[in-house]
Amino acid sequence: MAPGDVARDLPCQVVSTGLPQLMVPLESLDAVRRATTNETPYYEHVVDGLGVKAVLVFARETYESESDLNVRVFVEAHGIPEDSATGSANTSLAALLLRERTSASELRLTAEQGYEMDRPSTLHLRADRTDDSVVARVGGRVSNVLEGRLL
Repeated sequence: MAPGDVARDLPCQVVSTGLPQLMVPLESLDAVRRATTNETPYYEHVVDGLGVKAVLVFARETYESESDLNVRVFVEAHGIPEDSATGSANTSLAALLLRERTSASELRLTAEQGYEMDRPSTLHLRADRTDDSVVARVGGRVSNVLEGRLL
């Protein structure tokens, strides 16, 4: 990623709906595709400096015409280089977008995630403004991909 890839209409910021995450708005789908974390700066500036273990990058340009956002989430500090569908991070994103981008009382968006991993996911984001806060939710369909038994 290059410095010009970061969108200028919304600041990079830490948002939390229980788990803090760094939100990074990008200008294009190409910028999202090229996004990576660099181990040393990630741990020094994001994990240690901000106290955040997850980085969400997003753009309004998408693979699918029915999607509103393309999202990637990196959580290397938890041993997961990239997650294919991240409810907590997308919930934070919905709250951020309602708070920062609109004066509306509600926001409904569809986010696509996991495309770069060949594990495409669709998440339905909802945020509602109350008198003193924003209530955010995420939903979608799931598929059983593994079954096991813990003894």
